[in-house]
Amino acid sequence: MPAPEENHSDSFSIRQLELRAIFGVDREMNPEEILQRARALPGMRNIARVSPQDMNTVESLKNLLPNLGFGSGGLKLYSGSVPLEFVREGSVMLAVQTDGGFAPGVRETLMIVARELGRLG
Repeated sequence: MPAPEENHSDSFSIRQLELRAIFGVDREMNPEEILQRARALPGMRNIARVSPQDMNTVESLKNLLPNLGFGSGGLKLYSGSVPLEFVREGSVMLAVQTDGGFAPGVRETLMIVARELGRLG
């Protein structure tokens, strides 16, 4: 049986390929460094990883909205006057505060960040 085509790629053995490209580093990063670099993205105020227990609470709120007749979609909370949004990829959820919204490509970068954090455990 032939080896998968992916094994013949230059990128096959490089862990965190996308994050290395985005953040301009030549090594693997630990979860805290990944979050620190994500906090420096354009328009970011703060980013935190949501604990698994708190993820259940956020998901419950998201599921409650359609039952109340507000439709489905993203959930946005406010801490004081600053909006707090959530980005989820698999088993990782990030709580994100921005300066009025996501700059182009930043939400997508945070999706990659969340995905990579999930791979790290």
